[in-house]
Amino acid sequence: MSRTFRAWQCVGALCALSPLLPAYSSEGVREVPPSQSPQVVVAYEPIRPGDQLLKIGIVAGYQLYIAGNGGGSGGGGGGKLLGGGGFHLGYEYFFTKNFSLGGQVSFECYYTTGSNYYFSVPITVNPTYTFAVGRWRIPLSLGVGLNIQSYLEKKAPGLIAEASAGLYYQYTPDWSIGGIVAYTQLGDIASSLQNCRAVGLATIDFGVRYHF
Repeated sequence: MSRTFRAWQCVGALCALSPLLPAYSSEGVREVPPSQSPQVVVAYEPIRPGDQLLKIGIVAGYQLYIAGNGGGSGGGGGGKLLGGGGFHLGYEYFFTKNFSLGGQVSFECYYTTGSNYYFSVPITVNPTYTFAVGRWRIPLSLGVGLNIQSYLEKKAPGLIAEASAGLYYQYTPDWSIGGIVAYTQLGDIASSLQNCRAVGLATIDFGVRYHF
């Protein structure tokens, strides 16, 4: 009688502990429920719409030609610019993964053949198309705007147009470093054509860009 009672006690204990035992299939392998969340694959894009950047750099330039009043093609030929340089600040906003629109302001100074100085502050609007190859960025840009210039006693606004091509290496998601070569066309705003000058410059700059 006591053995039968003890056997029923063991059966009752096993029934009470059965919910706590791990669930196994008929083959003896534990059943794992499939994941309920679908797999998401994220494609990396080096440039995305809405990206922005700030850039700063140093620039060096050399005059290719000068024409007009005081220049080599229409005047006395005494106004040639020698080498010069300065620095620039810029901003860009990407509307697509390739196209951006921004602005740039530069502060430049050139030494002249008459032992004087020509000061220039060009302010431009720059549409840019950027190619991305791995970590390399190749921006192709056009720029138009105003040029605030000063030479001797003359202080007058001018026009500026430029075309440039650059190469940058983006070594972190936030920073890139590189340079740009550009052709810059400067022109005076004057009351008559006899008082106008046109200047062509070749420039190169090196700088860093902060991406956010």
